[in-house]
Amino acid sequence: MNEFTNIASQSIAAGGNCLFAETVSKDCSVSHRTGSGLFTLHGNKKYLINFSGNLAGATADTEVDLAFTVNGEVLAGTTMASTPAAANAENNVSKTFTLTVPCSCCYNIAVENIGTAAVTVSAASLVISSLD
Repeated sequence: MNEFTNIASQSIAAGGNCLFAETVSKDCSVSHRTGSGLFTLHGNKKYLINFSGNLAGATADTEVDLAFTVNGEVLAGTTMASTPAAANAENNVSKTFTLTVPCSCCYNIAVENIGTAAVTVSAASLVISSLD
């Protein structure tokens, strides 16, 4: 099991990735540079991937969105949306999905701000488990 966190609040510009500063546990099936938002999943494996975190926007009643990307493209069905009732009010979002990486291949994944405005993320946690 691989677990990465970033407890501190971070502002993520539109199109930017959520960064992970702490490695709680890691095996050789996932590559990650501390402080980066990119993760490389190594091939011929099926992974269970879970993200959770607190999400806030600068404007009340305006939706903010995160989603997983695979090799830079948004992965359909992984959007995490929040519409805070007040500016900078936090709501918890999470998403779990499975991803199969083919033989002799690697996928790069990230948690990206797919909205049009900056968002604030705190208590970010990413868990990647190999199912094989």
